[in-house]
Amino acid sequence: MRHQASTPPVSLIFNAISPQHPDDGEIANPTVLRGCEASYPISNDDLTGIVDPKQIWRVDQLLYEAQALLAEAVSQKREYDELILDYQTKSNRIADFLRLYDVKTNEAKTEGTRDRDIQSREDKDNEDRLDSSNLCRAITNGYMDKHKISKDDQPFASMNIQDLQLGLAAKIAQRHVNDETNRTNYSSDTETYRQLYINAFVLNEVAQYSQWICPGSPANTSEQLDDVGSRFKLTVTQAYARVAVAAVGLVSVYNPPPPRPSAPLTNIQKLFPPAPVIDLRVPPALNLQANLMYVDQAINYVSGFTSKDVSYVLPVSVRAYLEKQGTTWNSAGAVKNWNITIDQSVFPGLTSVRLKGLSAFVEYSGNPSPQPLFTVTISAPQNGCPPIVIGRSTRRDTAFTPDIAGSNTLDNSTPLGTWKLAVNPVYASSGLKIDDVVIDLYVSAQPSS
Repeated sequence: MRHQASTPPVSLIFNAISPQHPDDGEIANPTVLRGCEASYPISNDDLTGIVDPKQIWRVDQLLYEAQALLAEAVSQKREYDELILDYQTKSNRIADFLRLYDVKTNEAKTEGTRDRDIQSREDKDNEDRLDSSNLCRAITNGYMDKHKISKDDQPFASMNIQDLQLGLAAKIAQRHVNDETNRTNYSSDTETYRQLYINAFVLNEVAQYSQWICPGSPANTSEQLDDVGSRFKLTVTQAYARVAVAAVGLVSVYNPPPPRPSAPLTNIQKLFPPAPVIDLRVPPALNLQANLMYVDQAINYVSGFTSKDVSYVLPVSVRAYLEKQGTTWNSAGAVKNWNITIDQSVFPGLTSVRLKGLSAFVEYSGNPSPQPLFTVTISAPQNGCPPIVIGRSTRRDTAFTPDIAGSNTLDNSTPLGTWKLAVNPVYASSGLKIDDVVIDLYVSAQPSS
């Protein structure tokens, strides 16, 4: 938040204290206060580079991450709105003070002129007036002496003597100025008393309001608005970036249908309209409400879709696929590399086939000791998927529990396309020949009907 300052002392103080809107140069006004989203807008450029647009298969994960981020954004927006109300209250208080200050100053000038007109010339010759500071001290000390008050007495012991003098002087000066007898019997101190009252009035207000601009103060609304607003923008930027990629993935992975035409509303529904049905094939606008609605309905759709899934494990023999493609099996060399292609014919009667993870087994002949282990590196067909490394792969008929890899990285990616494999022995006897490599594909799919 920015604060304006001008040269007159009172204006300097209160323009510094008065909350300012981030984009407004004048003292805050209820008609120009803006909400969190309006003060911290998001553009498509802000979303660039947060989520890899190629990773559309991560739609489930992205939707749940966005849901958590949007919930946090709602909480931050609520906090910002509460601060805006506090901001508005403080702004109105300051505006009221400035109006009251003008009134009191004008009254002092008017009454001072009237009193000087009735003051005798002899009294005016007395130029020995106490300044405000000395008069404050004199009045306070006189008041304390008269009432036998000690500086060490409570509640005065916990107060700074200047604060004590200021508070007492303000009350006594106000009583003196408002006393009609003293006004009629004008003395040389009346104008000084009046100015003392105004000064004390101003300083008391300043002391109360100054905490509003103190860095780190819990009453510094301006600082808190900046903090909450910045966090809100960061949160919604992260959320919107995930929703943007998830919206593309939703179409690619789950292919939602267009929304049904809306039926006429009943009389009850007209009173309590249902939530609008949105088109899940279209990314939402860059605002909080649109993204909240999109994410909620997208998660509901995915939940209903996956409740009909068929999940199973499909073993894929690399050697069999190569021979089917007309490629001779060759296990020579320290590192073995193969490419195989998997198509829809492998999944008869199923649609929307999605990977959930995989394991790899390396088959060899004989019973060498120690038991050989291999590292298998697999690149799935999905564009943008990182390679999967299975560090402990061996023969299926051993007691060794196979590693299941890619349950997070490959989740919902397609198994259809060209797979790339590389097998590297961790330790194996010299001359050991690999007979086959078998990949277990953990998949979910929808029965075709």
